[in-house]
Amino acid sequence: MRRLSTTTLILSMGVTLAACGSGSSGGSGGSTPSGQPTTGAAAEQAITTLYTEFFSAPVAQAKTMLEAGDTLDAAFKAALKLKGDVTESAKVKKVTITSPTTADVTYELDGDGKPLLPEANGKAVYVNGKWLVAKATFCGLVQLGTPNVKGC
Repeated sequence: MRRLSTTTLILSMGVTLAACGSGSSGGSGGSTPSGQPTTGAAAEQAITTLYTEFFSAPVAQAKTMLEAGDTLDAAFKAALKLKGDVTESAKVKKVTITSPTTADVTYELDGDGKPLLPEANGKAVYVNGKWLVAKATFCGLVQLGTPNVKGC
């Protein structure tokens, strides 16, 4: 079951950032001229949306939400194999902006509505105007079930 949980976590990380990318840069907090906010409540919300959507998105979409996602085909394949038919979701508990380009994320990863990792810790990175799930976070989850994955 733990192996399935790890796989579920990995697959969950490959999804949608559409809601994060479609917001305006209005409100409090800094932002780049055409990018998402980098500080304040608006940045925390963008990261929360990112993590929530990433874990339920199709692989093609998840790759766009992940740092260096286009280089992690082997890791996504490993994650899908581990996941099976489990429906994954994430509930963000806390976002802490640690710099204009990094954030710590505490979240619960669920599989079929049941907690798999109730207190998971991850990172978000700000790249080219948008927040992404950090490669180290995704690879750490994948490697729980499949060590030595290419690209990680």
